[in-house]
Amino acid sequence: MDPELSSIKIEEINYEYIIMLIQSFVPDEKDEYELLPNYDQKAIAEVDKYLQDLSRNNPKLADLITSLWKEIKVDPENYRGQVISILLENKIQKAINQQSNHFAGSWGLDPQAVRFYIESFNPRREKQIGEAEVKATSDYQQYKTVSSAPVSKLKYRKSYFGALNNMIRTDILPLQTR
Repeated sequence: MDPELSSIKIEEINYEYIIMLIQSFVPDEKDEYELLPNYDQKAIAEVDKYLQDLSRNNPKLADLITSLWKEIKVDPENYRGQVISILLENKIQKAINQQSNHFAGSWGLDPQAVRFYIESFNPRREKQIGEAEVKATSDYQQYKTVSSAPVSKLKYRKSYFGALNNMIRTDILPLQTR
Protein backbone atom coordinates (compact mmCIF):
# COMPACT_ATOMS: atom_id res chain seq x y z
CA MET A 1 0.00 0.00 0.00
CA ASP A 2 1.21 3.50 -0.81
CA PRO A 3 2.63 5.09 2.41
CA GLU A 4 0.92 8.42 1.67
CA LEU A 5 -2.47 6.70 1.29
CA SER A 6 -2.04 4.72 4.50
CA SER A 7 -1.04 7.92 6.31
CA ILE A 8 -4.21 9.65 5.09
CA LYS A 9 -6.33 6.64 6.05
CA ILE A 10 -4.80 6.52 9.55
CA GLU A 11 -5.34 10.27 9.97
CA GLU A 12 -9.02 9.91 8.96
CA ILE A 13 -9.48 7.02 11.38
CA ASN A 14 -7.74 8.97 14.13
CA TYR A 15 -9.95 12.00 13.55
CA GLU A 16 -13.14 9.94 13.71
CA TYR A 17 -11.85 7.98 16.67
CA ILE A 18 -10.88 11.16 18.56
CA ILE A 19 -14.36 12.61 18.01
CA MET A 20 -15.96 9.35 19.16
CA LEU A 21 -13.78 9.24 22.30
CA ILE A 22 -14.51 12.87 23.16
CA GLN A 23 -18.23 12.25 22.59
CA SER A 24 -18.08 9.52 25.23
CA PHE A 25 -17.21 12.20 27.82
CA VAL A 26 -20.34 14.20 27.05
CA PRO A 27 -23.26 13.26 29.29
CA ASP A 28 -26.22 11.87 27.40
CA GLU A 29 -29.36 13.99 27.50
CA LYS A 30 -31.35 10.98 28.75
CA ASP A 31 -29.07 10.32 31.73
CA GLU A 32 -30.76 12.66 34.16
CA TYR A 33 -29.07 11.10 37.16
CA GLU A 34 -25.56 11.29 35.83
CA LEU A 35 -24.24 14.70 36.83
CA LEU A 36 -20.70 14.07 35.69
CA PRO A 37 -19.44 11.29 33.47
CA ASN A 38 -17.10 8.79 35.02
CA TYR A 39 -13.68 9.86 33.91
CA ASP A 40 -11.58 7.04 32.63
CA GLN A 41 -7.93 8.09 32.86
CA LYS A 42 -6.98 5.60 30.16
CA ALA A 43 -9.51 7.14 27.73
CA ILE A 44 -8.32 10.67 28.62
CA ALA A 45 -4.73 9.63 27.92
CA GLU A 46 -5.83 8.04 24.66
CA VAL A 47 -7.57 11.22 23.48
CA ASP A 48 -4.51 13.25 24.46
CA LYS A 49 -2.22 10.86 22.57
CA TYR A 50 -4.36 10.96 19.41
CA LEU A 51 -4.50 14.76 19.60
CA GLN A 52 -0.71 14.81 19.89
CA ASP A 53 -0.43 12.55 16.84
CA LEU A 54 -2.89 14.71 14.90
CA SER A 55 -0.94 17.85 15.82
CA ARG A 56 2.10 16.47 13.99
CA ASN A 57 0.12 16.08 10.75
CA ASN A 58 -2.47 18.85 11.11
CA PRO A 59 -1.68 21.31 13.94
CA LYS A 60 -4.45 23.78 12.96
CA LEU A 61 -7.21 21.18 13.27
CA ALA A 62 -5.59 19.63 16.34
CA ASP A 63 -5.59 23.04 18.08
CA LEU A 64 -9.34 23.47 17.55
CA ILE A 65 -10.14 19.95 18.72
CA THR A 66 -7.82 20.38 21.72
CA SER A 67 -9.54 23.61 22.78
CA LEU A 68 -12.95 21.91 22.58
CA TRP A 69 -11.57 18.89 24.48
CA LYS A 70 -10.24 21.13 27.27
CA GLU A 71 -13.61 22.88 27.57
CA ILE A 72 -15.40 19.54 27.81
CA LYS A 73 -13.00 18.23 30.46
CA VAL A 74 -13.55 21.36 32.58
CA ASP A 75 -17.35 21.22 32.48
CA PRO A 76 -18.94 18.30 30.65
CA GLU A 77 -22.40 19.33 31.86
CA ASN A 78 -22.26 22.37 29.56
CA TYR A 79 -22.20 19.94 26.66
CA ARG A 80 -24.92 17.55 27.86
CA GLY A 81 -26.71 15.99 24.90
CA GLN A 82 -24.67 17.84 22.29
CA VAL A 83 -22.96 16.26 19.30
CA ILE A 84 -19.21 16.88 19.31
CA SER A 85 -18.79 16.67 15.53
CA ILE A 86 -21.36 19.47 15.11
CA LEU A 87 -19.72 21.59 17.81
CA LEU A 88 -16.36 21.11 16.16
CA GLU A 89 -17.73 21.97 12.72
CA ASN A 90 -19.22 25.18 14.18
CA LYS A 91 -15.83 26.03 15.71
CA ILE A 92 -14.12 25.43 12.37
CA GLN A 93 -16.62 27.61 10.50
CA LYS A 94 -16.24 30.37 13.09
CA ALA A 95 -12.43 30.26 12.73
CA ILE A 96 -12.68 30.37 8.93
CA ASN A 97 -15.15 33.28 9.06
CA GLN A 98 -12.91 35.22 11.46
CA GLN A 99 -9.88 34.70 9.23
CA SER A 100 -11.73 35.63 6.06
CA ASN A 101 -13.26 38.76 7.65
CA HIS A 102 -9.88 39.85 9.03
CA PHE A 103 -8.23 39.25 5.66
CA ALA A 104 -10.96 41.13 3.77
CA GLY A 105 -10.72 44.07 6.17
CA SER A 106 -6.95 44.32 5.96
CA TRP A 107 -6.91 44.22 2.13
CA GLY A 108 -9.99 46.37 1.40
CA LEU A 109 -12.02 43.47 0.03
CA ASP A 110 -15.65 42.48 0.38
CA PRO A 111 -15.95 39.76 3.10
CA GLN A 112 -18.66 37.86 1.20
CA ALA A 113 -16.56 37.75 -1.97
CA VAL A 114 -13.57 36.50 0.02
CA ARG A 115 -15.70 33.81 1.73
CA PHE A 116 -17.07 32.67 -1.62
CA TYR A 117 -13.54 32.48 -3.02
CA ILE A 118 -12.40 30.45 0.02
CA GLU A 119 -15.38 28.07 -0.14
CA SER A 120 -14.87 27.36 -3.83
CA PHE A 121 -11.06 27.21 -3.70
CA ASN A 122 -9.54 24.22 -5.47
CA PRO A 123 -5.82 23.77 -4.75
CA ARG A 124 -5.37 21.90 -8.06
CA ARG A 125 -6.58 24.82 -10.17
CA GLU A 126 -4.54 27.86 -11.09
CA LYS A 127 -7.55 30.05 -11.89
CA GLN A 128 -10.12 30.00 -9.10
CA ILE A 129 -13.87 30.44 -9.07
CA GLY A 130 -14.70 33.75 -7.42
CA GLU A 131 -11.62 35.67 -8.60
CA ALA A 132 -13.76 38.10 -10.60
CA GLU A 133 -15.98 38.81 -7.57
CA VAL A 134 -12.97 39.54 -5.35
CA LYS A 135 -11.44 41.80 -8.01
CA ALA A 136 -14.73 43.64 -8.54
CA THR A 137 -15.09 44.41 -4.83
CA SER A 138 -11.49 45.39 -4.10
CA ASP A 139 -10.99 48.92 -2.78
CA TYR A 140 -7.40 50.13 -2.95
CA GLN A 141 -8.17 53.39 -1.13
CA GLN A 142 -9.68 51.54 1.81
CA TYR A 143 -6.69 49.18 1.85
CA LYS A 144 -4.29 52.16 1.93
CA THR A 145 -6.06 53.63 4.96
CA VAL A 146 -5.85 50.43 7.03
CA SER A 147 -2.41 49.20 5.97
CA SER A 148 0.71 50.40 7.75
CA ALA A 149 2.89 49.56 4.72
CA PRO A 150 0.65 49.49 1.63
CA VAL A 151 1.93 48.09 -1.64
CA SER A 152 1.67 50.18 -4.78
CA LYS A 153 -1.56 50.15 -6.73
CA LEU A 154 0.19 48.20 -9.50
CA LYS A 155 1.13 45.39 -7.07
CA TYR A 156 -2.10 45.49 -5.05
CA ARG A 157 -4.13 42.85 -6.92
CA LYS A 158 -1.27 40.39 -7.29
CA SER A 159 -0.32 40.91 -3.62
CA TYR A 160 -3.76 40.26 -2.16
CA PHE A 161 -4.35 37.21 -4.34
CA GLY A 162 -0.96 35.82 -3.35
CA ALA A 163 -1.67 36.47 0.32
CA LEU A 164 -5.21 35.07 0.01
CA ASN A 165 -4.06 31.86 -1.66
CA ASN A 166 -1.30 31.47 0.91
CA MET A 167 -3.75 31.98 3.79
CA ILE A 168 -6.14 29.42 2.32
CA ARG A 169 -3.39 26.83 1.86
CA THR A 170 -1.77 27.32 5.28
CA ASP A 171 -4.72 28.24 7.52
CA ILE A 172 -8.02 27.19 5.92
CA LEU A 173 -7.41 23.92 4.06
CA PRO A 174 -5.89 22.20 7.13
CA LEU A 175 -9.11 22.93 9.03
CA GLN A 176 -11.15 21.33 6.27
CA THR A 177 -8.95 18.23 6.03
CA ARG A 178 -10.29 15.37 8.10
